[in-house]
Amino acid sequence: MTRDGLVVERLQVRVGRFRLGPISGHVPRGSASALIGPNGAGKTTLLRTIAGLAPAAEGRLWLDSEEITLRPPEGRHLGYVPAGLGLLAHRTVEANVAYAGRLRGHPSARSEARRWIQRVGLQGLESRYPGTLSSGERQRVALARALAAAPRLLLLDEPMAAVDVEGREDLISLLRSIVRTEELPVLFVAHEPPTVWGLSDRVHLLDRGRTRFEGPLDRFLGGPQSRFAARFQGLENLPTPAEIDRLPPASILRKQLEGCRGPDGVAFAAGSVAIAPEDGGRSGEPARIHSLRALGRRSLLVVEAHGLRLLGEWDGPGAPPSVGDRVRVSLNTDELHSLGKEDDADAPEAVADPA
Repeated sequence: MTRDGLVVERLQVRVGRFRLGPISGHVPRGSASALIGPNGAGKTTLLRTIAGLAPAAEGRLWLDSEEITLRPPEGRHLGYVPAGLGLLAHRTVEANVAYAGRLRGHPSARSEARRWIQRVGLQGLESRYPGTLSSGERQRVALARALAAAPRLLLLDEPMAAVDVEGREDLISLLRSIVRTEELPVLFVAHEPPTVWGLSDRVHLLDRGRTRFEGPLDRFLGGPQSRFAARFQGLENLPTPAEIDRLPPASILRKQLEGCRGPDGVAFAAGSVAIAPEDGGRSGEPARIHSLRALGRRSLLVVEAHGLRLLGEWDGPGAPPSVGDRVRVSLNTDELHSLGKEDDADAPEAVADPA
């Protein structure tokens, strides 16, 4: 097995009743890997264990071919930005950024701090204090502080949680540039799909302390293997086998869904559901508008046909219909994904992640 970047080998962690693992994975140099999953899955616990802030019960950690499993946090040469950022309120931006380098005895801590302050776009704010900065600026201070100590690995816990939409795009671009130019391995926790899709090269999906998927982003997005994974890919429509069976045998929808039906049903995005006027001459299943849903600037419609409700997009001329109006609905069968049966055999009883 290659040991460039971060390698996690069958890592297990016990915190009270919570059990994490065994977890294995790889974050190569010059790449970013997203840790995703529901609350309580163990994402922050895994970051803290890699950082040396929580002990591993079993398993091994490697960083650039060197085992770091038993090393103290200061001996692992990594940068860690927790969800709370951990900035020192009584120190200026420059002092905060230089802090980690000074702790590690770097003779050029101040000059490195100034270099990273400029790199992350905080020039002119060197003498400001964290309390006078925006949430996005504080996030950049924490990032610069982690990078100024020349880490071999960067760990980020929800780096975009307090950043607005415009700032998120800028910060994602900045992080992508840093990953490439510094050839750093980056492991980050995220809940927002735009952050995962925009920043990650790989995905590690956790559920109740166990891995559900680990691998390249394109393979993760290529098709969900389970209902659980589909939810984290933004596939809003998840008809179950029972719901498909309730459709009339002659139903157009049933025929379309049956063609891609798996043991646990079918998954597809709202963009795969076209909703057209009933009298527009378009083919499709007769349905009615059940409700409306706004997702940012997108106006989506919930349609109901024979008891099956689907989220889709308006595909007709003029304004979208109103609740109760009759329409026709059709599916883009090229974008339907077969769902395999959920396997909970490896997942222990869910206990809230204490970290």
